[in-house]
Amino acid sequence: MSPTLRFTFNEKMLASSPRSMPVYTAKTAGHYLDIPSTTIRAWFFGTTYGKKTAKFEPIFEPADRANKLLSFDNLAEAYVYRLMRTRGLAASKIRRALAVVAKEFDNEHPLVENRFLTDGMELFVSTVDGTKCVSSDSIFFDWYQASLDRVDWENSIFARFYPITRSIPHTQIEGLPKAILIDPNIAFGATAVASCKVPTKAIGDRYFSGE
Repeated sequence: MSPTLRFTFNEKMLASSPRSMPVYTAKTAGHYLDIPSTTIRAWFFGTTYGKKTAKFEPIFEPADRANKLLSFDNLAEAYVYRLMRTRGLAASKIRRALAVVAKEFDNEHPLVENRFLTDGMELFVSTVDGTKCVSSDSIFFDWYQASLDRVDWENSIFARFYPITRSIPHTQIEGLPKAILIDPNIAFGATAVASCKVPTKAIGDRYFSGE
């Protein structure tokens, strides 16, 4: 059965936009994105390795570090980051690109607030002055857009996406149906049936109760 979202409302949450509310645990985020929860925790909270003598620094800032909760923006960051890594981009280049974009464009969530492009080697971001390489000092012109067919963008912002619901390699996702939707404005960002916007948990509860 799908994990549920965690709701512990406070003044900060009530004042937040739906996409920035901290409602996902690492376990829930991992389930939705088909990523091990330990990996999600490492990306957002860091971890240690090598007999705990070395530290992996977090890549992203979680919505609620104290309670270890993530927001829809965090979910989107993890989704795009995983796509970049499956395209063969080095983690060090992605970190550099995020630092450059965050500084130059004053973005809190660079992967969510910009549409990146890649040639499989470097990362580029579209600007009013053209396409800029942000992962190195090199300039490439043989680039093409990253595979983000399962994401809906609104005003160049990551608005909603359709998670992969089958256990297949992410290199084989082209053409898969977009049956399940995650939208911060629907059911607080829980999974929902794309065609009717009904939360999948509601359907699952009725099914397991015998209906």
